[in-house]
Amino acid sequence: MGNSREPNLTATLRRRALGAARRARDAGRLLSTGNVPAGRDPELLPAWPAPADQVMPPMYFGWTRYSAFYPDSKAFVVSREVPNPEAYKRQLWAADRMITRSHVFLDLSVPLFQRMRERHDYRHVVTHSSDMPDPWQSQLHDAADTHDVLILQPVESTKLHNTMKGHLIRTGSPSRVVVWFRIDDDDLLGLNYLDELSQYANPHDRGRAVSMARGYSALWDEGSVTHIRTAHRRLGSQGQAYVGWWDKDREEITFPRAGSHATVDDRMPTILDSRPHVFMQLRHVGQDTSTKLAGIEALRSKHTSVAGVQDLEPVFEQFPTLRGVYRPAP
Repeated sequence: MGNSREPNLTATLRRRALGAARRARDAGRLLSTGNVPAGRDPELLPAWPAPADQVMPPMYFGWTRYSAFYPDSKAFVVSREVPNPEAYKRQLWAADRMITRSHVFLDLSVPLFQRMRERHDYRHVVTHSSDMPDPWQSQLHDAADTHDVLILQPVESTKLHNTMKGHLIRTGSPSRVVVWFRIDDDDLLGLNYLDELSQYANPHDRGRAVSMARGYSALWDEGSVTHIRTAHRRLGSQGQAYVGWWDKDREEITFPRAGSHATVDDRMPTILDSRPHVFMQLRHVGQDTSTKLAGIEALRSKHTSVAGVQDLEPVFEQFPTLRGVYRPAP
């Protein structure tokens, strides 16, 4: 009887092995595409294929679109309201607009990125247009030569995913948690941002988004920052992060699907942390995502209706580049 049962046992083990392999493939397909295979119950799929225990600290990638030319985007005022491509470029790279971007991003934001790199394995990808004129193009490349935290990515060449993957392959990175986050070219992240984010950059939180929702807001006017106040941006774009995994053997990065930052919790589990102050949102004339361009007086009136921060020392500790450009409100 022992011999007669061996084929049945072998067949059972084989079916179980095939079933486990199929479930792993389905889970990978779900995480890569967001689609549940036909006929499968998503609740029966594992949350994530379990890799080997993490032995490396996480890799962080920031992402900024530095006045890049996106003619089909509906997310920005300029691309939405100026349908002619050449007129769009003229407005996008107009001197009065770019003076603000170059000052805020290159002089105030990038030095903070470089400081964060001293404590974390971190690179910041800057998507830009190759035909952006000088002096803006030259200034950006000079900044990348000076700050090794920056990786320049022409918008015409490839996508963010491929840039991250290429860096991990070139540096021979082992399998580990990878996190990417976004920040606009006219906002700042504090020196504490990655320190605070690191508590969620672990294997248990893969497949999740992280919204660090507390920070500051200030007016930017003629090269100065004034009237700094606290800000609470639940699911805001400032520093919203996505926790994924780099598989060295397969040379694949798996991230949850990002989409709109405002509705990210509809697509994936989302961690909301409003305890630390980690971002600085600068309000100014010509904000890209404003629905209506406002004059500085209208912005000042609205902004100063909320009490400003009285003790600025904690602000300057996390945003030291603001010390030289802060101007007390009259």
